[in-house]
Amino acid sequence: MKNFFIIMLTGIIFYSCSIFNKDVDLILKNGKIYTLDSDNSIVEAVAIKGGKIIATGTSEKILNKYETTNIIDLEGNYAYPGFIDAHGHLLSYGNSLTTIDCNNAGMEEIANMVAEKAKNMNPGEWIVGRGWDQNLWQKKEFPTYHILEKAAPDNPVLLTRTDGHAIWVNISTMIEAGITPDTKEPEGGKIIKSKDGEPTGVFVDNAMDLIYRVKEDLSPEQKEEAIIEGVNKLVELGITEIHDMGVDASLIDVYKKIINEGRMPIRICVYISDIEETWNQYKQKQKDLLGNGFLTICGVKLFVDGALGSRGAALIEPYSDDKTNRGLTILSESDIQSVTEDALKHNMQVAVHAIGDRGNSIVLTAFEKALKNSSKKDSRLRVEHAQILHPDDIAKFSEYGIIPSVQPIHATSDMYWAEARLGSKRTKNSYLWKTFIDKGSKIPAGSDFPVESPNIIENYYAAVTRKDMNGVPNSWSEHKHLFSYDKTDIDTSNYSDGWYAKEKMSRLEALKSFTEWAAYSVFQEKVKGTIEVGKYADFVVLSGDILEVKDEDILSVKILKTIVDGKLVFENK
Repeated sequence: MKNFFIIMLTGIIFYSCSIFNKDVDLILKNGKIYTLDSDNSIVEAVAIKGGKIIATGTSEKILNKYETTNIIDLEGNYAYPGFIDAHGHLLSYGNSLTTIDCNNAGMEEIANMVAEKAKNMNPGEWIVGRGWDQNLWQKKEFPTYHILEKAAPDNPVLLTRTDGHAIWVNISTMIEAGITPDTKEPEGGKIIKSKDGEPTGVFVDNAMDLIYRVKEDLSPEQKEEAIIEGVNKLVELGITEIHDMGVDASLIDVYKKIINEGRMPIRICVYISDIEETWNQYKQKQKDLLGNGFLTICGVKLFVDGALGSRGAALIEPYSDDKTNRGLTILSESDIQSVTEDALKHNMQVAVHAIGDRGNSIVLTAFEKALKNSSKKDSRLRVEHAQILHPDDIAKFSEYGIIPSVQPIHATSDMYWAEARLGSKRTKNSYLWKTFIDKGSKIPAGSDFPVESPNIIENYYAAVTRKDMNGVPNSWSEHKHLFSYDKTDIDTSNYSDGWYAKEKMSRLEALKSFTEWAAYSVFQEKVKGTIEVGKYADFVVLSGDILEVKDEDILSVKILKTIVDGKLVFENK
């Protein structure tokens, strides 16, 4: 009889558990998990099923209510919504991992790398690389073809500047492209020439197309290989989603193939660069979601100007260090307005690259006119970079709901020479993150990889300190030798405890810019960007609390785990 009652009691307990316990795919427990919900709640555990969050709470509560054989013990470490890089170039990044890395290299060092590469290549094969920056060299001038020609006389050489807005080539490349002293510059482009009119081998913005037209495109297989290489690196950095700025139909097809085969570990929101064939194909489909939100067609990407480093950014007044130059405009105000009105009709976004104050003014005016001709109330049109602004234009972002999409690490990369380009007056109205936030804008943040490193911890550090990774600047007197200024009329207080430190983001603002606000910028704040029930189960687990550690300790924080769609895609063992 006693055994009978024991059996009955065990059955009742088991039955009760079967009623109240639910099977799930994954449980995270014993962590300090920042949800970024409206109350900024911190929880210990999360239950996940079907790639989505179904519950949050204490470890005890979650473990009592849900069952799974797949439990990750966070061991007291810190979890956040997965990092979203709101501006990158995935194919270029993946491709850069297998080509010559010119970042932080001097001219002679680059030439040596080209010569070494040429030894293992057949004559006529293209040698490509990326990352050179003349602003880092002792002689801060554009290079010429001569040194590349000596390094690889039998191969076309094409080296892309760090910002992607200029290329450096040798004679073999120019011969293949048919470049002569009489070659006309395309609108929105510049061929750098010597005093006697000879092309020097540097082509800026639209002039790059004169070279690209003769370079064979990557095959779908090569693109796939580069993409896989790139995303496998990105998940190691805690990135669960990127906004890919400038894709065409062929690249979208490769993305679809990888996703359908279950080999894509991150989510991708794309903006189309081909405003003819690809745009006409996809604008009719509005949002093209694939694979539980792994691919979204968000809109179109345009360029109004070039980059500050190559003096292609469109300025209202001439460059302070080049009085004959106001930069380049690639598209007109009417062109941008026309594309924007078309996009709004199809419920799509427009994201426009704009660096200079003239470039930003053109875009904001075009957006303003397009919005007045549209009935759409919530457009979330994006200005990518929004670096230098005329004071009259700053308020237009919040007034019209236009999103300033920023890249914090650009400021700390540019700061050594930016004020030499702009002068003090314009620099005060540049890289205005805190100003945007205080005026009510949500600012998504990205890295613009491969222009910069996609390491979000480094970008986060730049956002909250306005310093480079060596802690520069602390003060003008300590670090003035690192900055490229011939004049003494700068306000040296702007070099104290960070560069123009008043524009620092708070820790929470910076975290939101890589999570919640980045999700908002693609109309997906209801499904991602915070850790809440019903949202995608995308997380990053860190070794330190980036909301609390000292500034100098942020860069020491490690990515321990990356989880996308409820699956562990990276673990730092």
